[in-house]
Amino acid sequence: MTGRHGILNLHKPPGPTSHDCVARVRRVMGTRRAGHAGTLDPMASGVLVVGIGNGTRILEYLQGLPKVYRATLVLGIETDTEDTTGVTLGETDAGTITREQVVEALGPFRGPQMQVPPMVSALKVKGRKLYELAREGKIVEREPRPITVYHLELLGFTPGPRARADIRVECSAGTYIRTLCSDIGRRLEVGGAMGSLVREAVGPFVIAGAVPLDDLQADSPLVALSQALAHLPALQVQMEDGVRLAQGQFIPAPEATPDGHVRVLDPAGDLLAIATVRSHREARLLAPEKVFVTADASSHRS
Repeated sequence: MTGRHGILNLHKPPGPTSHDCVARVRRVMGTRRAGHAGTLDPMASGVLVVGIGNGTRILEYLQGLPKVYRATLVLGIETDTEDTTGVTLGETDAGTITREQVVEALGPFRGPQMQVPPMVSALKVKGRKLYELAREGKIVEREPRPITVYHLELLGFTPGPRARADIRVECSAGTYIRTLCSDIGRRLEVGGAMGSLVREAVGPFVIAGAVPLDDLQADSPLVALSQALAHLPALQVQMEDGVRLAQGQFIPAPEATPDGHVRVLDPAGDLLAIATVRSHREARLLAPEKVFVTADASSHRS
């Protein structure tokens, strides 16, 4: 592999789109191969996981990682986008809402649940992204989707007609925080909208270690492919077996190899392939899904 390959933990500021940030990464780092593992809205800031070079090939394995967000919920207002940048649909004086009521209202939103995606999401219905339909003034039926909120806490509360609640959410991929804010507001019977959003973590990628967009350099640090996939079980093989995988061949799976995706590492700990176990007659074989070493290689690094 030539050029730089890995995962960039980027700190996106409010304002630019995730696409804008990736375009800047391409320019600054001098590469055409860059993409992100999950959109952040323009108004949001925080961790944007960006793949560089062969890092783009593992983004699909990072999209399902759990997320941590810090958000501000503004009570007493409902909008068409479920955040405070949208068109106001209704207003209610939230001055009677107390901190204790907010704490109680958060309870039902912890754990597994079904959530209806917002119209401003990038999900597709009949080939059209929901936010494209929303821009045309169209509202379509959306199927609820399973999500899990692992942790939900109130960080701070400011009472008033537009009471504000600062919350931290640890959740599964696919959770819409704007919708969570709107649903909490409805439970409190005054409506609610998301006022701000910071993504503090995507799996092991945390905001404290993220590179600010304005500080991005051509040599900004990248996380190695094998390290970025640390949530997948690891299997270390000799280089000859790695080359066989690169040639599309199956190799015997060690007895303790788990089902599902595994990262196959060379003796130095670098990523050779992502593979899955398949059964053939009475044998368990390791089948390559993506390889990161050429078929005629004798030693490579990820």
